Amino acid sequence: LGEFVRGSPSRRPEIGRDLGSSHSAPVLDEEQWAWLRTQLTNSTASAHLIVSSVQVLTSAAAVESWGHFPRERRRLLSLLEETRPRGALLLSGDVHYAELAGAPRAALPPGAELLEVTSSGLTHACGLGAVGGPLCGLQHRLFASHRLPTPHDARRPLPPLPPSAVAALRALGGPAAGAYPFLNFGSAELRWPPDPSQDREKKHKPASHTPVSP
Repeated sequence: LGEFVRGSPSRRPEIGRDLGSSHSAPVLDEEQWAWLRTQLTNSTASAHLIVSSVQVLTSAAAVESWGHFPRERRRLLSLLEETRPRGALLLSGDVHYAELAGAPRAALPPGAELLEVTSSGLTHACGLGAVGGPLCGLQHRLFASHRLPTPHDARRPLPPLPPSAVAALRALGGPAAGAYPFLNFGSAELRWPPDPSQDREKKHKPASHTPVSP
């Protein structure tokens, strides 16, 4: 198992005031890019967990992500296509909701396949507020091209919610497919010897709700 963890970019400009803009600043410096290339090239692991504090594949303009740095995201995706680490999985958080993302075909180099699992958060969730809940649901519907639907979307029970959140969800027609805007956490389950049909990353709802798995 190879694990590669990267926190929020430290040399990037602040983007909170111009969400949706594209920046040419680096996310990783050249030393970090060289280290990542070496690790991916020389790794003999059967599974690779690549962790970023912010999302990589999202199309949502209203959340901080690698999408605000298109040159850097293309470089990362091209590196993954070139080195092709076995069992690569992107893990991210930060956004206060959970979702499964697959890279849009236009964003991926030819032949590349990639899955990103976002799990956030344990104490705060965008779907719970009287104002934030409707805005969160609207964002999920406006920016959905990156998201993968799960088989639980149509039938999953909702957790106990404030009346304001229930009303907001009803107005939007329920949670968006492939997204879970309530409290959740994630865990990775790896089996040995490796069996690709069994390796998976789970997103869990709190308490007794059924896990959501790709």
